[in-house]
Amino acid sequence: MMRLLSAVLKPLIRVGTLDVIDHAGKRHRFAGTSGPRITLRLHDRHIATRLALDPEVAPGEGYMDGRVTIEDASL
Repeated sequence: MMRLLSAVLKPLIRVGTLDVIDHAGKRHRFAGTSGPRITLRLHDRHIATRLALDPEVAPGEGYMDGRVTIEDASL
């Protein structure tokens, strides 16, 4: 499930660092040039797929539902 999200995020992160901690606690790092750093924690195994397939709606829904937590930053 993270494989699909990784395929989407790798080309998008050009500046800064995005760490994604999956539901199992494994950290996935996507980094571009020097810049801001943010960490997203995914709380269930299905949210990674939702984020990859519906990147306009799923992040907000996941945050509101408590399935995604933002660490090291704020909205």
